[in-house]
Amino acid sequence: MKHFYFTKLILIISTVFFFNSKELLSQTQMPLPVHSSVYGGIYARGYWFIAPCNFIIVGLKVAPEAGTGLQYIHVMKCTGTFPIAAAAPGSSLFTTLAYISGATNDVIQTVNISVQQGDQIGIMGTVTGINNSYSASATITATINGFSTYLNRFGYQGNIETGPALGYWGQADASAGQIGRVFMYYITSLPTNAGLPKLVSPSDSVCSGTRAVNVSLKNYGPNPMTSCKIDWKVNNVAQTQINWSGNLAVNDSVSVNLGSYNFIYGTIYNIMAASSFPNNVLDAFPANDTVIKNNIIVKQAPSATPTSTAASICAGDSVQIGGSFTGSPPWNMTISDGTYSYSYPGLTLPGFAQYVSPTVTTNYTVTSLTDATGCSAVGIPPVIVTVNPL
Repeated sequence: MKHFYFTKLILIISTVFFFNSKELLSQTQMPLPVHSSVYGGIYARGYWFIAPCNFIIVGLKVAPEAGTGLQYIHVMKCTGTFPIAAAAPGSSLFTTLAYISGATNDVIQTVNISVQQGDQIGIMGTVTGINNSYSASATITATINGFSTYLNRFGYQGNIETGPALGYWGQADASAGQIGRVFMYYITSLPTNAGLPKLVSPSDSVCSGTRAVNVSLKNYGPNPMTSCKIDWKVNNVAQTQINWSGNLAVNDSVSVNLGSYNFIYGTIYNIMAASSFPNNVLDAFPANDTVIKNNIIVKQAPSATPTSTAASICAGDSVQIGGSFTGSPPWNMTISDGTYSYSYPGLTLPGFAQYVSPTVTTNYTVTSLTDATGCSAVGIPPVIVTVNPL
């Protein structure tokens, strides 16, 4: 088990704190111009901007100067080309990123919206009565993580208190104009956080023999994960560390094969696995790193032994191949010659024999042998039949 301790510096006054996913994080408010007047009773207003960097919107709040009613906020990614005329219903070229309906007044609403540099983000917000807090008329420059961006006049010729906006309009980038004031809080990074939510296999029981051990690896962090280390133990004996690499999106999971282990019938097994160093940095939240599975029962798997693993015939002749089984009947078996597969379901005798007449040298492989327990045999050697020309 790994324990990492870290501290957070006290941030400057412009930064506030909030709880998200049970983790204490810091967020910064994007600067807005001061309140000038209340515009209300008709249309929803806000602002749009071009994202100057990658960041995550984590909080939204309609400026309290708009009034004391409930909050209604619509955030969208706009794909239309500005300027767009202020006529209903407006441009429908957008994707809704968040819609908040009837939230308590003057309370920051927690969201988790990932924004990429270059995105056109539109935010509009009102309080009950379609009331907006308006800024003074001016060209408005804001900053996000130290990068400058214009806040442009933006709105909807309708009411977002009855549902999300059906369209939008907006002035061209860097144009002058009043904006509807909606506070936006953001973060530019989060501590990395990978975890192992479960042991995929084995489950509560496993068939004897060499079996795969797999875990589910999840990216709990804010950015794609491309690498992670996984240590694992079987009955407290360390196994070879896994250096996983790939491209795991935020909140996505992937099954990772840790390797194979020979499980012996009659032995009880405990398996532990722990992730570390996602994206080659310390995992700031190790509480979800470790998965433990105790008291894994091993079921007796069937086995098969070929009568002979090699035979030699002349072209046109036949030869008998076969073998003996162990396990619980009935058995289901599939044999492949590399081109075709042959199924033999419901075998009740602990053995098998079949004449074959290959025309060329052929490997006959048991690709599947299961018994009544549902376990399968592993490590069955192939039978090689060599065909000699006349």
